[in-house]
Amino acid sequence: MSRPPSESADRSPRIETSYPGCLLARLQQNWGIGRRQSWLLNLGCGGGELALAWAANGAKVTALDLSDRAVTRVESLAGKAQLQVIGHRAPAEATGLPSARFDAVVAVQHWPLFDQARAVGEARRLLVGGGSLVLAHLTPLCRPGNLVEATERLIEMRLSFWIGESGSGFFPDWAEQMTSAGLAEIESFSYDLDLPFRPDDWRAACHRRLSAQAVQVAAPEAERLDEDLRQLLDSHFRADKRPGGELLVPHRVFALRGRKS
Repeated sequence: MSRPPSESADRSPRIETSYPGCLLARLQQNWGIGRRQSWLLNLGCGGGELALAWAANGAKVTALDLSDRAVTRVESLAGKAQLQVIGHRAPAEATGLPSARFDAVVAVQHWPLFDQARAVGEARRLLVGGGSLVLAHLTPLCRPGNLVEATERLIEMRLSFWIGESGSGFFPDWAEQMTSAGLAEIESFSYDLDLPFRPDDWRAACHRRLSAQAVQVAAPEAERLDEDLRQLLDSHFRADKRPGGELLVPHRVFALRGRKS
């Protein structure tokens, strides 16, 4: 059933400095994303952290993912926290959800994994008039001699077919996709931040990146890669000690919004 966009708004959230809190705060401050009583679809909900945060702010959230485990997890966590989150297992390109339903459709980190030409059209169908499609991505930044550059080189050496994710952190082709789908009033923002990582956290993040790109690595090769990563991290952490045993890794956050007229 179609419905008019929510007219409710709340006060600006407090300023956040951690990720993803800082991103959620800026999305609400700049574009009203996740405001109280608004209807929001989270594409690729993953572990559910973002969906739960929007629901805690009072948004009516649908958390979509292809993984049964992800959907079950977010519904379970929402129930325990008494938050309004509806889990929905479906592809982003063909959600099966009603047209003109959501004030915002948001994809954080997952847009590169979708068939974007189909997903952007589906998102437009799901939006109410004046609703927003928001795409956001966190990119580790390669700088000469830093951990990101060293990690990329290591993975490329072990996996010749690997295409590194790190780059400028800007995605101008996403704006073209929105325009082609008939979205307007396209805006973006970006900012850089340093995120703390312990050695085990960075290794886990590298393996998640491989999994996210559906890269299949044989067990022996995966073990060798992990051992190489461990040795690489040992050298970096010895050279750059941080309080709490963490290394600060530069990242860029990029967010893009297009509105349905």
